[in-house]
Amino acid sequence: MASTNARFVLQAQLRGIQMDESGGVTVFYNPRKPARSYLIRSGPIKQALTLLSALAPVALYLWAYR
Repeated sequence: MASTNARFVLQAQLRGIQMDESGGVTVFYNPRKPARSYLIRSGPIKQALTLLSALAPVALYLWAYR
């Protein structure tokens, strides 16, 4: 079950990657602020899904063994 959910999340994230004909990806880079560079900027929905996928197992564990 967990690997199926992880696969779904990964596929959703991969759909957001912009690839060119040679297989390269678009990277956003600011040479003045390299610490603020990113490959893909996630939106609030993707961040919420990531947080939910991290917290769901803990919540389910506590609910089942409480």
